[in-house]
Amino acid sequence: VAELRKQGEFTCGHTLIAEDNIGYGLPPVELSGHAFRKHLSEVLSCLRYDKVLKIGIYGMGGGRKTTLLTHIHNHLLNETTNGKVFWVTVTVSQECSVHMLQDKIAKGLDHTLSNVDDQIQRAAELSHFLKRERHALILDDLWCSYSLEEVGIQLGFDRCKLILTSQSLNVCKHMLCNEVIRLEPLPEDEAWNLFVRNLRHPIVFYPGVESVARSVAEECGGLPLGITVVSGSMRGMTDIQEWRNALKELREARFSGDCIEEKVFRILKFSYTRLNDPTLQQCFLHLALYPEDHRISRENLIPDFFMIGWLSDSKSWEAEYDRVYTIINKLVNACLLERIQISHPYYERDCLKIHDLFRDMAMSTCLHWRSLRALRTLDLSWSGIKKVPAGLEGLVNLRTFDAGYSKLKEMPNGILPKLSNLKQLDLKSADKSLAVKSARELISLKRLKKVRCRFKDIRGHNAYVEYLMLLCYGTGMAVPRSGN
Repeated sequence: VAELRKQGEFTCGHTLIAEDNIGYGLPPVELSGHAFRKHLSEVLSCLRYDKVLKIGIYGMGGGRKTTLLTHIHNHLLNETTNGKVFWVTVTVSQECSVHMLQDKIAKGLDHTLSNVDDQIQRAAELSHFLKRERHALILDDLWCSYSLEEVGIQLGFDRCKLILTSQSLNVCKHMLCNEVIRLEPLPEDEAWNLFVRNLRHPIVFYPGVESVARSVAEECGGLPLGITVVSGSMRGMTDIQEWRNALKELREARFSGDCIEEKVFRILKFSYTRLNDPTLQQCFLHLALYPEDHRISRENLIPDFFMIGWLSDSKSWEAEYDRVYTIINKLVNACLLERIQISHPYYERDCLKIHDLFRDMAMSTCLHWRSLRALRTLDLSWSGIKKVPAGLEGLVNLRTFDAGYSKLKEMPNGILPKLSNLKQLDLKSADKSLAVKSARELISLKRLKKVRCRFKDIRGHNAYVEYLMLLCYGTGMAVPRSGN
């Protein structure tokens, strides 16, 4: 028994599959509260038992499941001296097929699977690479169950252990987890301590204010994310009138149903509404268009904001750069954005990330627009859409159209010239199948400032080739020579 237990130890290292954090510790959110430390201890204890191969962690969105995984990740990394640690995040608000999951895990292993449709062959190939060393595989935020055999994951005390998180207990059950841990909402005292700590400065409540502030904290229902964003929006507020007004707004928020999702949205929308600045709100909605779990580079936002008209041509580049950083810092300070740092062997990069629940809330906000004819940004990037939506040519106010890396196969003739206000166009497809049929399609777009696409035919339009190349400079687009 002792020998078997020794074999079950992760002496060769722990492997946490990840797309961007290979072998590096993740910046941890502060671990606080008795319940959180208890859950961390439970998971680490389960990893030491040979018979526990699958550990499921579930709880409502914004309940610190990913935060818990971050601490587990760093603990495993510090335990080993010669193992690698990776991270895989499964994007689950969209359907994540077995094929996609295989690719995500393979990418974390710095390996590319055979581009074949044979799922069994791909599973065998992935299994071969996973069996090279003992590891712990972490899958974050699952909304559906998977057959590990179909994916190519073989569990065993001498091979692999699995940790997964989900908002659903049923997912943990269907994945046949040996141990299931529920992350409960914070108890009242821990919730209040987190609320006060996130106000960031020494707090001396004026008479009567603390009782109202406690009521505001209670409206968050013990949800850590909700507590963080609401307290962030109340920083610097000292008058009882401000706190009473905040409490009133929380209780009268648009989302007032009994559904857990609606309760969470009610809390998050409060922080969005209290920005009280249309530019900040539009910026937040724009950032929500990025793919889920995407790391957003600050530098990339400057040309982005310029193209959609938030920055002025008349100001200096330095002034616009400062303005973008000011906008971003306001959103970070309001806890609507998370600042993260990506570490690589040769450089470090400051990035931004928007929480999945904020993204969902932003999308629900956009759905209440009365007229799509006023739409200024249409983002179909990385989607499974195969045909151009009906009525696209009627979006005459559109400034940005992004279908990059979607499954769109063709842009029908006659649509682009009708989008006369278009400034930014991205039709870059992963398999290079999507193309504008003729350069003439873009000639009438006088306001176009940035384009990324391919052309099937530019013959007879040589006068525009130099202009198009200037537009495409730095985008990675190759303009074909005339006649090709």
